[in-house]
Amino acid sequence: YKTPVGTVYEDNIDLLISEQRDLLRDLRSIPKNAALRRVNEIVKRARQARVHAHIIGHLRSELPSMFGKNKKAKAMLDDLPAEFRKIQVKYNLPPGDFPNPEAFKKDLEAFKIADFNKFSQRLIANADEALASDFPRLMQKFPTSNNQAGNFGFPDSGSSSQDETTPSARFSEKQRTPAPGVHVPYPPPYSAMAASTSTSRNPFGEDTDGNPGILRFRTLFDGNCDPKSKVVSADSARNVLSQSGLPTELLREVWTIADWDSRGELDQVQFEVAMRICERLKAHEPLDASKASVFAELGLLNRFHG
Repeated sequence: YKTPVGTVYEDNIDLLISEQRDLLRDLRSIPKNAALRRVNEIVKRARQARVHAHIIGHLRSELPSMFGKNKKAKAMLDDLPAEFRKIQVKYNLPPGDFPNPEAFKKDLEAFKIADFNKFSQRLIANADEALASDFPRLMQKFPTSNNQAGNFGFPDSGSSSQDETTPSARFSEKQRTPAPGVHVPYPPPYSAMAASTSTSRNPFGEDTDGNPGILRFRTLFDGNCDPKSKVVSADSARNVLSQSGLPTELLREVWTIADWDSRGELDQVQFEVAMRICERLKAHEPLDASKASVFAELGLLNRFHG
């Protein structure tokens, strides 16, 4: 026989009531969250489709007009990561939207690149318009407060002026819903939904905590990269990374991780990876954990794990 803790310790009654309200709030949010997940999935597919179109269009445009098409196609597929970098830089596309190069290569080998349709800028413009305007407008139609969905006769736990001192507030401060009347809009789905070239509306810059995929070391990269090739040489990278104060043996491993294609130079994303790993290592985080966290933040896991 089990006795509920609330019947033994009356001091926990506030916690139980608050937990009850939190549970009801979570139940009310289920339909809304399910719809949000669907929108996020559509946005994810739209972004990936846009990248796939750029990849196919780029590969097709690189083929010779007369002879040697198969030879050129094979050469590009054998060095697909390099082609991905060209496309990423040329069209300013997020690296996390690109497919795994090995898996994509296997799929492309079943087709003739020359047989694909020509690149349509009109269709890409429509996709960009949907990602930049249509989907954000759709997201604005979702309620920003659970109070709009009804409260089943219970007051919302955020409505009490004593909530900040209740046990529930102490145990789950970060998970609570804002008080009624406080407008907290939902973040854009799938990281940054607008075009990556858009500027921040906040005069104090982007919220990098809310969107970990934002390149935080872009200014440092611009100050050390070659203005034409847009890459940081090994010597320049050594000077920058050495300023972290980390041991040379550890920096050597960081370089191996960031220079995953063994080019001896770092593009903007690879430079970001190196700087973020150094940042975590200085906070005494293990190297493997730092690598996994940084790759997850930048959406790079699918590039190496399918």
